[in-house]
Amino acid sequence: MGADSTRAPDGATTFTTKNDDQIVAAWRRYATARATMSVLPHAPCPPGKATTPAEDEQTDIMDAAEAVIRDGLASTVRGVEIKLWLMLHDHADNEPSALMAVREDLKWCDEDGSYNGFDRHIIPALRSIRAMVERPARDDFAKLLQAWNDARGARDAFDKANRPKDATGLTPEMAAFEESLSPFHDACLATANAVINCPAPDAAAVLQKQRVFYAEEMHTCQDTAADVTEAIFADAVRLAGGVA
Repeated sequence: MGADSTRAPDGATTFTTKNDDQIVAAWRRYATARATMSVLPHAPCPPGKATTPAEDEQTDIMDAAEAVIRDGLASTVRGVEIKLWLMLHDHADNEPSALMAVREDLKWCDEDGSYNGFDRHIIPALRSIRAMVERPARDDFAKLLQAWNDARGARDAFDKANRPKDATGLTPEMAAFEESLSPFHDACLATANAVINCPAPDAAAVLQKQRVFYAEEMHTCQDTAADVTEAIFADAVRLAGGVA
């Protein structure tokens, strides 16, 4: 994969410093092509062939992507995880098992009775990787969410204690109050953006992102719906194993 490598001390292995973008992108192409293949309409094969041109097209995409995944030197936990998912897919002996592997549905694969022997060793490895990645990710997301809640609490407390009584319209008193409230709005918006831009570790976090967005939208009236929708959609695709 052309990774930049750094020689480790004697007795240790060589580790790479380049991330696994190529492996991740190849897995996304592979998973999409595999999902497309599963829903292709039935069509007659050309004479002398066992597959249709549409199937061949998806197979070519998968073969090229598989080569990148197989030959690439993974330098992150995610890269290693993808290699294991590909291995599990290749050992599946039925269509549902293969599709669940490219969707990275660990619970389904763990309960699937069709995997046996060597295949069963892949699943605990995936479970271990998932645990290594998900707990820190959830902790990081929870910290960002707490920071937003703290900022919102400070804003609400300041608002309650300082909002002018019986003030209507844009009076000088109300204008001064709104100006004094601006730093609290800025803090809420900054922490909200941090939450929204953090990759969601699970489906519950996606819902939390929506809650944060709508809460801030009510306060700031900023039209950021398109950006937030795209971020949430990216989360959904990633959590679905790269298949939109």
